[in-house]
Amino acid sequence: MVLLVGSITWYSCEEQQIEIPDGALKEHTVDLAGTWKVKRVLLNNVDITSVFNFDQISLTLMMDQAPTDFTIETGTAPFPVRTAGKWQYNDLAYPTSMQFEAQSEKYSVSFAAPPISGDTSFKISFSLGCRDNLYTYYFEKE
Repeated sequence: MVLLVGSITWYSCEEQQIEIPDGALKEHTVDLAGTWKVKRVLLNNVDITSVFNFDQISLTLMMDQAPTDFTIETGTAPFPVRTAGKWQYNDLAYPTSMQFEAQSEKYSVSFAAPPISGDTSFKISFSLGCRDNLYTYYFEKE
């Protein structure tokens, strides 16, 4: 019995080699490339999805290792930008906001929840004009 306990103790103290694959600890850019449609909209936490034709909104985000261009169609629904342009994150690996730049105008929107690569949805929050009115858009990947 003593021999068994001694061998277990000796074995458990051995140094074990742990192999970490190349790139496993590298921070990766959150990938939101694709075409996104609005599925739900809140204004100050009140659902207004049926007030406008939010189905008209189509946001296409393009990436090449990092955010590059975007296209947008909004119809009559409120949205911070109305024309195509460039976009970027405030932080590539852990973004809390994204910025749209179109026709020399820049507009930043906050992520209402941290986006994750491969997810089929994300949500953003922003104000248009009056800071007391907060829109939250729920996007789903097309």
